[in-house]
Amino acid sequence: MSTGMGNAIRWLKGEILKISTDMSDGEAKSKLVAMIADYVKERITAAGDVIAESGAEKIQDGDVILTFATSSTVQRLLIAARAMGRRFRVIVIDSRPHNDGLKLVRSLVAAGFSDFDASAAAVGSPASKSVPADQLAHGKGRGRNGLYGGVTYAPITALSFLMREASKVFLGAESFFANGAMLSRAGTAMVALSARTFHVPVIVACETYKFSEKIQLDAVVSNELGVPDALMYKTGVPDAEPVGPRSCPYLSEMEYSAYARDRYAARPRWNNRCSLASESPAELPAAAAAAAAAAAGKKGKGTKPGASAVISDEAKALAALNKHCPLSDWRSTHNLRLMNLTQDITPPEFVSVIITEVGMIPTTSIPVVLREYKNQI
Repeated sequence: MSTGMGNAIRWLKGEILKISTDMSDGEAKSKLVAMIADYVKERITAAGDVIAESGAEKIQDGDVILTFATSSTVQRLLIAARAMGRRFRVIVIDSRPHNDGLKLVRSLVAAGFSDFDASAAAVGSPASKSVPADQLAHGKGRGRNGLYGGVTYAPITALSFLMREASKVFLGAESFFANGAMLSRAGTAMVALSARTFHVPVIVACETYKFSEKIQLDAVVSNELGVPDALMYKTGVPDAEPVGPRSCPYLSEMEYSAYARDRYAARPRWNNRCSLASESPAELPAAAAAAAAAAAGKKGKGTKPGASAVISDEAKALAALNKHCPLSDWRSTHNLRLMNLTQDITPPEFVSVIITEVGMIPTTSIPVVLREYKNQI
């Protein structure tokens, strides 16, 4: 459960305790439904609109905005700046295994971020008369000119190279702790650290309902573990595409999916095979060997007549999986563990400012915001 969900549940419990015992059940339910609707409108929907409007004012012509993965708040902020007529370029940094940045790239392209005309940004054109010449040449004094617009998508391994071109970094957050530390998807701390190294301001868009009174110093004390298989199931196709008939005809027969949300839905004895007694790990190499012998028999390599017997679809699927994924049998390997951490902690000194619905605040003002909301309750 996320921090925002926990705060909303605690608020709802407090409102339930305030309801008079003399009120009928129907009236109490109607009152609670109305209060929930107001909470969603004020703390989430309207807050996102205010953050998008305030954050868009921070984007100037010629900026090169770098962001990580995807965030609905950052997406609305960038689209709002585009609607204001600001000319800037966006760099989307992404990482495996989820590659959520592709969603943001598709949304930005659909919003027209790739439709800027480079000729309109030339010196002397009507669109560039209001822009200083130094911005036209250098793009706010950093890296490449952002007036030409466009969207750049790159893996996190190219972060240090592309950070040289960025003028501002916009990030989303899952929550902020009372000590100013930011909890977000794994990789955010690396982006913030790189921005600090290159002296690029880090601006975080976050609603106040995500603020927490807890304190967390690092990502080791508490974290969320993702499905370990998501780290190593590769079939030679882009990560954005699920494994299917196009990548391997046998994988579709076992209803295998590379996505974590579908991982344990179809054939759990193959996806989590070593935890079930019905499937012995020693049988897996035998099935793969049988599939290889059958393939050799079809090619006429002089194998025995019985070696080309009909092999089950699951044996074929396993053989294909082992061919594309060397670590597919990692559960049977001694002393081998896969850890898929989904979150990390960004220190408060890496964050320049937080854009909230109550204004732009530093990380040191989070306890003040928490105290004010607590007094209102």
